[in-house]
Amino acid sequence: MKKLSEDLTNNNNYINEYYNKNKCSKDYFKNIETFKIVFIGNSCSGKTSIIEKYINNIIIKNHYTTICIDFKSKIYDINNLLNKNLSHDEKIFVNNYLKENELIKLQIWDTSGCPKYRNLIKYYIKNTDLFILVIDITDNNFSNNIMSYFEDIDELYDEPEFLIVFNKIDNNQNIINIISLYKLDKYDHVEISCFDNNNINNLFDKISLLLIKKYMTNIEKNKINDDFLNKKKLRNSICGVCCSNSKCYYV
Repeated sequence: MKKLSEDLTNNNNYINEYYNKNKCSKDYFKNIETFKIVFIGNSCSGKTSIIEKYINNIIIKNHYTTICIDFKSKIYDINNLLNKNLSHDEKIFVNNYLKENELIKLQIWDTSGCPKYRNLIKYYIKNTDLFILVIDITDNNFSNNIMSYFEDIDELYDEPEFLIVFNKIDNNQNIINIISLYKLDKYDHVEISCFDNNNINNLFDKISLLLIKKYMTNIEKNKINDDFLNKKKLRNSICGVCCSNSKCYYV
């Protein structure tokens, strides 16, 4: 509970600083979109180390095993993405979101890699927006469980979204061979190292960008569906569904 309370304090401090800096209404923060991301992967793959480095800027030297699941959160400023090398479409997604709000809240769930917790974890990963599969490229046995993670999540989701994280790249393993061998090329991936703090912030920039794209895409889909339903209601009203004396001239 200590970690959670410290985490909430950090978020509140960030919100207060943002409020004072931008002189915006406190109601502004009520509209912050919250996204749930779940880190999965084998024990010792580096899930907890990645999260601790990003949240608290701490490098874990003495590894400890996560008991079932842990939870943290952090406020992310979308303006950070404007400095990245984005594609034209990605810039559109980001700019459209910035018209509504500049912040998002990341709910970060850290799951245990111990097999005895696998069935319990299934109860915690519902309503997840993005799964982060962490692979320790120095672990010769990571392949034993990699497909089971996809299978477990496929049981709960029709089209789950994944981001693959290759950790410990400071050991110079061949990532290309792993991607090809396990057919991971259809997923976005990021290469990082907690040991030398390589790409940790870029990982969460990538996560935030994927979440924004998903969010804005869903809004556009809902808008199209609403327009379709409104047109259908109008057509039905005109063609006589609501008025039996009317004559339908629509094909």
